[in-house]
Amino acid sequence: MVVDGRIRKRADRLRRYLKMSRYFLVPVSVLVLILLGALFNDSWILYRAAYFLGLGGLFIYLWTRMNNPSSVDIRFEASSNQVQAGNAIEITLAAENSSPWPRLWLKTRLPVSIPGISMQQVVSLRGYDDRKWSFTTPILKRGLYDVGPASVSSGEVLLVHARPRVYRQTGELLVYPRTEELPYFDPFSGRNPAVNLARSAFSSSSYQVGGIRNYVYGDSIRRVHWPSSAKAGKLMVKVLDAAVSRQVWLVLDMQATVHSPEDESEECLVTAASSVAKKLIGDGLSVGLLFHGAERYVLAPGRGGDHYWNILRALAGAKAAGGVSITQLISRERTLLTQGFSVILFTPFTRPTLSSALEELRSSGCNPRVVLWEPPIPANSGETAVMAMSLRQYGMAAYRVKTGEPLARALDDSRSSGLFTPAGVAG
Repeated sequence: MVVDGRIRKRADRLRRYLKMSRYFLVPVSVLVLILLGALFNDSWILYRAAYFLGLGGLFIYLWTRMNNPSSVDIRFEASSNQVQAGNAIEITLAAENSSPWPRLWLKTRLPVSIPGISMQQVVSLRGYDDRKWSFTTPILKRGLYDVGPASVSSGEVLLVHARPRVYRQTGELLVYPRTEELPYFDPFSGRNPAVNLARSAFSSSSYQVGGIRNYVYGDSIRRVHWPSSAKAGKLMVKVLDAAVSRQVWLVLDMQATVHSPEDESEECLVTAASSVAKKLIGDGLSVGLLFHGAERYVLAPGRGGDHYWNILRALAGAKAAGGVSITQLISRERTLLTQGFSVILFTPFTRPTLSSALEELRSSGCNPRVVLWEPPIPANSGETAVMAMSLRQYGMAAYRVKTGEPLARALDDSRSSGLFTPAGVAG
């Protein structure tokens, strides 16, 4: 075993030597050929070329030896390993030269997996010197990013590139999704004028009126809203919401095929979900998170600041990479989305099957709301408007959010933007 260890060490040493020799083999071979040509042909041009090449090689050798990074230690430190999208982060690098010889030209590089960010700096160090410098950059997109490892090299001289020294230190940077303030988003406490008027006109021991819709076969005659029926000239029935729950599920549609290719819908809905979570937890509600991305993720409802940051941490890594549609998710998660819970769905899905799935969800005793992403191109936003109107006619709150527009305007219950106004009740 000892002999095998010695042989392995010698083989590694020979391999490193041959690897280093590759950088000198070509210029040395050229120099030998020029000298031989000068000797046999007695050419002064070849002699001068040999002198020039020899002096250039000596200069490169001295330069690389004087700027050898083997005695330089590089460390980095971030102001925080967690930051929210839209904020800036500061990363400080420290270099220390443990040699008495100066290092005149050192090119340092710290790779970061955040798109569009590169951290490079050229520094000089005196003997036994140390130096620090910082990079400050805004982080615009959520996610989990790798930082490091740092590297340092002596730069290129006469097209000769020295092999950089790579350090072992690495780190991770967690970027939470951006949040916006939602001062008028209050879908469960009755700030919506349409909800208030409907609830003041009707009451029930376990249900509250959430809107008015057309009569369909099978509806109970006790649910007919006669004033609205008289105004509309046809039977209209009251839509009853389950009693307002203090527990809310945030359900995200992470099916890959329904989101926009540029991730606009994904980022917009994640920002909306983060903002809603902040608002509801701040109001004292218990909030849970559910989505099917590359894997199923469930965070049970909870309260408090720690739980809020757990939600943001999960949303930071949420990607629209799943194969489960929002209607399939509702069907599969019926054991979670049960009576007594309120549900807010975030989806760009606008097929009619969504209305049916939500109606089934409400019939089981849940209280559903929907946040729909609306494409920025007007020609493609018609389906979203139709879906929102359809949901409102069924007495469900539906909000439309757009990329680049303030969420506070879209998620505004004070203007009755979320709920269909019952005919004959509002106004």
